Amino acid sequence: MCESLGFTQIGKMHQHQGAAFQPPLVSLPPGERLRPIGVKDTPWLIALASRATRLDRATLLPQLLDVSSGIALDRDGELIGFVLFRRFGHGHVIGPVVAPESANQSRAKALISYWLALNAGVFVRIDTPERFGLSAWLERLGLPQVECIAQMAPNGPAPSDEKLSQFALANQGVWRFSMHARLAVFIALLAAALFGAATPVAKVLLGVMSPFMLAGLFYLGSGVGLGAGLLLRPPSGQRLHRAEIPWLLGALVAGGVAGPARLMLGLSSTPVATSFLLLNLEGVLTAVIAWVVFKENVNTWVFRW
Repeated sequence: MCESLGFTQIGKMHQHQGAAFQPPLVSLPPGERLRPIGVKDTPWLIALASRATRLDRATLLPQLLDVSSGIALDRDGELIGFVLFRRFGHGHVIGPVVAPESANQSRAKALISYWLALNAGVFVRIDTPERFGLSAWLERLGLPQVECIAQMAPNGPAPSDEKLSQFALANQGVWRFSMHARLAVFIALLAAALFGAATPVAKVLLGVMSPFMLAGLFYLGSGVGLGAGLLLRPPSGQRLHRAEIPWLLGALVAGGVAGPARLMLGLSSTPVATSFLLLNLEGVLTAVIAWVVFKENVNTWVFRW
């Protein structure tokens, strides 16, 4: 589809993520050092990022700087490279990484190592073009490659700057608190409030109807809400595979029939505060089942959140 829109593959991008080990010290050429980025560096950073990508970064980079920490590569007072580090989701992103190419790419490695050394054991993601050969080095540091995707560009690759390259992408979108974002936050808060109100409301209603009737009404409401959502936002067209049907049926029976019924039975004979606290174990036990039964990847980063 991308090719039909005028895009061509210009290379491959390796996605690395994980909790890195303490990296070894990477030496820089004489006269070069790492230093914190200052406010007065912004025009130089924009110029470097624009040169490295052959794209105008006058709008993107200031937005990234607002939400990132940065380190500059300085040579005798001249800014020649930089790296940004910012929080995203439950982890952090390293990028962009802009520096002159060098033997063994020591400058890029020094910039990346700076943030890995300060955040050893923390979940980090970095996306780097295959052509720079950083993947083997990143894997030795505890950041395995988890994906390889085609790097596409309109009208082929842009003319490169022989003296400057971008070794890692800016990656991920910059959060803008727009009207769309405000609506998303409102919906999430409303869902949390309704979920929290469900238990005390159910306790009151159990005085006038049976637990099984109440469980059915609760999930009837859930179905009506889901149906309305599907009408407003049609499905993407992905189909359910035959091998997934038993899992879906199991989820329906356990989560849509047995679970709600047993919840209401327990609520009918338990104080509402106790039931509400026990209900908070749902997320914890779900994670434990995913870990123990389905062998989902779990590391120390999970327990920090």
